[in-house]
Amino acid sequence: MPTKISEKTKFEGRIFCIKDVLVRHDNGKEFSYEVMRGRGGSSNAMIVAIDDKKQVVLVNEYFAGIDKTQICVPKGRIDPGESPLQTAKRELEEEAGYVARNFKLLGRFCLAPGYSDQESFIYLATGLSKPKNPKVGDEVEPMEVVLVPLSRAVAMAKSGKISEARAVTGLLLAEQVINSAKRKTKKRK
Repeated sequence: MPTKISEKTKFEGRIFCIKDVLVRHDNGKEFSYEVMRGRGGSSNAMIVAIDDKKQVVLVNEYFAGIDKTQICVPKGRIDPGESPLQTAKRELEEEAGYVARNFKLLGRFCLAPGYSDQESFIYLATGLSKPKNPKVGDEVEPMEVVLVPLSRAVAMAKSGKISEARAVTGLLLAEQVINSAKRKTKKRK
């Protein structure tokens, strides 16, 4: 297993920092890697929320990295001292105005392990309702909420209309879970 020799900060920003990490590999060769580390936590929670009509709750959000507005699933950074599940519950309410009775962890994924320590926890949320006074988040502007049938959301993910990789992963996994539950219900009848 490679051994980390040193780690120096090259850049420090508000959300992340870039480190120069010197590593010695098993063959004795040393190599310097640039690694992006989140400040105050770099993990996040994403929510594939599906209502009783099998519609997915999506949000239209501006992404500065690509300078575009795009449809995505609700998500947010895990605050210090907060669990991924607490974040999922908070972000669903803040970004989309929904609460859910049921949350199921679909998976825990690395964003880009070659250069980032960011992890994403993706949840399936069901049993949705709208609270009377939903929590307000820290978004610069309110998000447009879009309800789309699950089959259409998956088609949008497959066609590239929804292109955020974690959202695509979450939608495909949610479809698999929902379809598996349907098959089990049919077998019991």
